[in-house]
Amino acid sequence: MVLIVHGFPSNVAALRFEWAWQHPGASRRLPPGPARRPGAPLAAALGVLAQLLRVPPWDRLPLALRWLRPGRLPAPLPDLAPPPHVPITYGPFPDQPRLAHQALPPPAVPGVTCQLCEGHFQGEVDAPLRCIQSGCPLAAHPPCLARYFLQDEPHQFLPVEGRCPCCKTVVLWGDLIRSHLGYRDNPEDDLCSSQGHWTEELQAEKAGPQVEWVEPAAKAS
Repeated sequence: MVLIVHGFPSNVAALRFEWAWQHPGASRRLPPGPARRPGAPLAAALGVLAQLLRVPPWDRLPLALRWLRPGRLPAPLPDLAPPPHVPITYGPFPDQPRLAHQALPPPAVPGVTCQLCEGHFQGEVDAPLRCIQSGCPLAAHPPCLARYFLQDEPHQFLPVEGRCPCCKTVVLWGDLIRSHLGYRDNPEDDLCSSQGHWTEELQAEKAGPQVEWVEPAAKAS
């Protein structure tokens, strides 16, 4: 195994991605293209991967890439690079147990209200989403901030990035959620465990097909 793609919202989403990656000619998500080049399986797989990361429904997910064996990296090619919002890490996953409390968002502070809807937070299950910039006072419900980020894309369900309403810094949605769940220093961790309640709320407001959120891995070997 050389490369892992992770950050999927569900096992089904990961399996569909893996199937499309392995069968690009049969996938309806990709335009017809040349067959894989003999003798260059890794470069061909990376070419398909670069396309998949730019087409719905995967182009808006906070996915991440991890090269398990950096020595197998091909020469840099612009057309094989992932989109800017997809982080890349190198080496094996850290062999450290994840503590139970790391999967819990920070508790809500009594009296603090959402700076977008002015509503209150309902305990730990409804903890405020904070900006990742040090000193920024942002406190918002995840659905409220998602809607704020999607003002120019009202038909979308999941933000890719947005400008913080308080400090005006452009931040990636995936980075906000990882920090919210206690994974700021571990982008490969699972994002799905605590998001169901607010993703369901957003889904209820949107028409048409949507993508739920979890985190298995699709792989290239």
